[in-house]
Amino acid sequence: GSVWRSIKASISITDQTNTEYQTSEVLIHHDGTNANFTEYGIIYSGAAAIGEAYVKYQSGSILLQFKNTQGGTIDGFATVHAIMHPVAS
Repeated sequence: GSVWRSIKASISITDQTNTEYQTSEVLIHHDGTNANFTEYGIIYSGAAAIGEAYVKYQSGSILLQFKNTQGGTIDGFATVHAIMHPVAS
């Protein structure tokens, strides 16, 4: 199997309750212990962003997660499209 060092992900979030949408991209890389990331290009259809991405490195896996920052409960789902870059030989 391949070992991945970095990922570029496009994230699309839908809040079905409020009929709002959010799209962003995330760049992620890890050093074998920690993951670093930046989220950018955030666009949303409501008065404020639905939430934000966050990343952690755990047991050899990069975990990309999404945190609702609107305060209320959302009925949502996410779609992630990723390009993964292997560790250079």
